[in-house]
Amino acid sequence: MERYQSEFDKWKGEVSLDKASKIELLKLTEVEKEKRFKEYMDFGTAGLRAKMGVGTAFMNLYTVAHATAGLAKLICSEGEEAKERGVAIAYDSRNNSPEFARRAAEVLSANDIKVYLFDKLR
Repeated sequence: MERYQSEFDKWKGEVSLDKASKIELLKLTEVEKEKRFKEYMDFGTAGLRAKMGVGTAFMNLYTVAHATAGLAKLICSEGEEAKERGVAIAYDSRNNSPEFARRAAEVLSANDIKVYLFDKLR
């Protein structure tokens, strides 16, 4: 089985996947499945950049959580002082930016990392 099909099947079977994402998944063609699930987004000098939509190669709440989990792991590896120093999270006016900021804050908080989440656009 191709990696993209395995990833697609994981997402399709995920009970916590929101309804809109589940509907989007079920409408994908084979070509779209491969495009969206063959790889993960690249993290470059400008951070994570991709089209929005369902899939490991696209920006969505799940890929933001996945990337943030990696950051949390790094911070936790630095010890309690690093966790206590915490992370400041702001957001801008782009689509879903406030939701992505909240998801990142949730993941960090779940790892006992102090979070300073701005309450307005910055």
